[in-house]
Amino acid sequence: GVARLDKNQKHLWVGKRLCEWLGKSPSEIVGHSIKEILDPELYALIEPRIRAVLSGQLIEFETEWQMRLGRRWIHASYSPTYAADGAVDGWVAVITDIDKRKRAEEALDHLARFPLEDPAPVLRANPEGMVMYFNPAAEKALAELPSANREQLPTALAEAVSQALRDGHRRELEMYFGERLF
Repeated sequence: GVARLDKNQKHLWVGKRLCEWLGKSPSEIVGHSIKEILDPELYALIEPRIRAVLSGQLIEFETEWQMRLGRRWIHASYSPTYAADGAVDGWVAVITDIDKRKRAEEALDHLARFPLEDPAPVLRANPEGMVMYFNPAAEKALAELPSANREQLPTALAEAVSQALRDGHRRELEMYFGERLF
């Protein structure tokens, strides 16, 4: 959605999409201040950003916003506009619905925590046997290995990992290091 507002925070014009998101017609928005249009909680959140854009700053931010369609994540960009004398006379607001992207980021973050929170050792190594990632359980296991090197797998394990990566096949291995089965 897009809107043009003056230095008194009144809407000079508004795009169709923003009207749809707000559940209002253009005539219900144009000529009215942003404070009159938005719920008080959202206005309180963006009011410092309005002051900043009216001081000549380009402002970008992301926040959740209660739209007619429900609570959604948005990206907002406020660009100051200038009168002929160079004074800021208002701003243009461009609002983009980024809800799908934010939900996907949240899902990825949730999935990314699985290896970290797994009580079983999880590690990733490159074909040369260099350890690229390990979770806390794997860190404990690596500390128990004979070489106690968190950066390089023991030779037998490094060779098995390298072979699996070359073959492109998943493998499950059980190896003894000292008294401990890995």
